[in-house]
Amino acid sequence: MDAQITTLFERIKQVQTEYKILCEWIFTDGNSGYVHAGNITSYMTRLCRECGLSGGGITKLRKTASSDLQTSGTPKAIVASMLGHTTEVNEKYYTYDTSNLDQKKKIIQNRNVKFKELTPAG
Repeated sequence: MDAQITTLFERIKQVQTEYKILCEWIFTDGNSGYVHAGNITSYMTRLCRECGLSGGGITKLRKTASSDLQTSGTPKAIVASMLGHTTEVNEKYYTYDTSNLDQKKKIIQNRNVKFKELTPAG
């Protein structure tokens, strides 16, 4: 957990204490129950729509996080572990191309430079 997550959990605990919500769940409904997955999905979908993100929802955000982390160089095993998957599951269901055209051009240009270095000058 990083400092942001720790701060979030501390704030949640503070609010629960303030409103005398005693529950074993972090994300409680306020009546000793937990917030159901459908409610979270609905909220995330609406939030993504309001922020202009297409195809919102938790799965979409997890897929994007996985793909962005891998594109930025984070090893696949670490990304999968962070999301609670095996590397195989993460590759099959949570990874897609998030690069833009400029990134693809740069990859091709770098590859061309390496290729030219390997070929005899003619």
